[in-house]
Amino acid sequence: MKECYIKDSSRTQIIIAEFIQFLSRDDLNGALKKLKEFFATVPYCDNINYEGHWQQMLYVVFSMLGARADVEVRTSKGRVDMAMVYRDRLYLWEIKLNGSARKALEQIDKKNYAARFSNLPYPITKVGVNFSTRSRTITSWKIA
Repeated sequence: MKECYIKDSSRTQIIIAEFIQFLSRDDLNGALKKLKEFFATVPYCDNINYEGHWQQMLYVVFSMLGARADVEVRTSKGRVDMAMVYRDRLYLWEIKLNGSARKALEQIDKKNYAARFSNLPYPITKVGVNFSTRSRTITSWKIA
């Protein structure tokens, strides 16, 4: 193991701990800032030029936290990139790659993804996230 990695691992643990604290307080803005910071620590890989890569990254992160998550959830008008229940709240995630978080959020509303989950007893938070292949992390998000 390289010396620099050992030094970085403690900072990464702090980032993840802060991420969990923000998410537990339902402070999604704070959580996404930490998630952006965490993704910046992930080593470069060649095959990130599709939304599915980032969808899988989010799925792994949230699943490790004990969230119930599913990807590509079918609705009557399309597919939600990720539906996640964490601490009695349902999050609907739409991901864009080199696009716009605003457009992602608009898609959730335009296709009325929330209707698919109307029989569940959870309040719903809609999250549009944009990832960049250039910076290899989250570049923007919108929450509603």
